[in-house]
Amino acid sequence: MAQTMFAQIARQALPIEISAVSVSAEGIIEERGEDNPVAFRFAFLGHRFSGQAFATQAGARLTIGADLLPLPYSIESRERRQRALALLQATRQLPHTRLMTGANMSVRAVGEIPVERPLTAGRLIGATTVLLLELMPYLALVAEFLPPKRASKNAA
Repeated sequence: MAQTMFAQIARQALPIEISAVSVSAEGIIEERGEDNPVAFRFAFLGHRFSGQAFATQAGARLTIGADLLPLPYSIESRERRQRALALLQATRQLPHTRLMTGANMSVRAVGEIPVERPLTAGRLIGATTVLLLELMPYLALVAEFLPPKRASKNAA
């Protein structure tokens, strides 16, 4: 089986796209279909992001997202809520990223960018970096002007 998989990899055009192969839970290299997105998670400035890269014949796209914190209610602090909404509105002109309201009225960071084919690990990391650099000043403002996430009562 290992020789067969190495033979399949050897037949791939170089560079091998990150979406073309994967490693199973058993540590076996497997060939993937082109319509399967590459999913990953990472932390940046204390926030947990998830990302997906989609490779198609027309090109590739990368999307990332993270729930940052709950949007303050007016009754808690009208000023904090107004600052939060102003911050969300300020990101509307950004080319690839923005802050928006997510599920349960949370502040969510999202981004989407085209990625040149072949979709290699280096290009995926580069595109992710472009999105994070665009978001970075706004993430700093979130940390400065808004209260941190409250710990869940169910968390132990």
